[in-house]
Amino acid sequence: MYRGTLNVNKTQALELLSLADKYIQEDLRDKCANALVHNLTSENVSEMLDLAREQDLFLLKDWCAKFLQNRMDLNNLPQFIQGLNALNPEYETENRQVIETAVDYALGQMSAILRLDDEEVVNLIEDFLETNISIENIVKLTLIFENFEKKMANLRETVLDFVCTYKEVLKGKGLAGKLPWNFHHHKPKRNEQKPKEDGKMSIESKAESTSKESPRKALKRMDPSNHSIEEEEEETGPILKKTK
Repeated sequence: MYRGTLNVNKTQALELLSLADKYIQEDLRDKCANALVHNLTSENVSEMLDLAREQDLFLLKDWCAKFLQNRMDLNNLPQFIQGLNALNPEYETENRQVIETAVDYALGQMSAILRLDDEEVVNLIEDFLETNISIENIVKLTLIFENFEKKMANLRETVLDFVCTYKEVLKGKGLAGKLPWNFHHHKPKRNEQKPKEDGKMSIESKAESTSKESPRKALKRMDPSNHSIEEEEEETGPILKKTK
């Protein structure tokens, strides 16, 4: 059994963790996890979260979640987003919880984001929000809709299309009445639904190729059972996913 504390950096902790697994040293594994907790940054927290899940390092997993919730600000939001985009898709359900934390933060800071001079950062945040539009956050997106202006024209159009496409789902969940009046008169540009070979549906732009990912793909990953797409939407609501 390994005795004592570890005062190591991330790379050294990862190397020791590998040895602990090889020689089945649970005490050393715990100390490695604790060392990794002390080396968490906005750049590596998503990587560490994936590691914690794969290695069943519960302490590290909990601290990654706390880090994401408490350390997010405008200065490190781009690093957080880049890490979240790289999360292991095998943990889709857990990823949604973490991603929603970042989405909520970004929506709450939208006024400040729109004043940023760094166009690359603004575009990164816009793409992140557009990729993660869901029933859970669509009302918040529409409430700040008028603030998107031309700076986030793509996001604005995707929000409008999402509302129009899933109008009946929104009505069924009692959310339609919470949307601004102008959302009820929009005709989507991406309003054609076409089944793919795997049975999933995709929302296509008439002017774009058929390569867009299904807006229900995330739900399919979340619930691999044999429920129909309609049953899944009724239970959880659709999630719009966009691939570039």
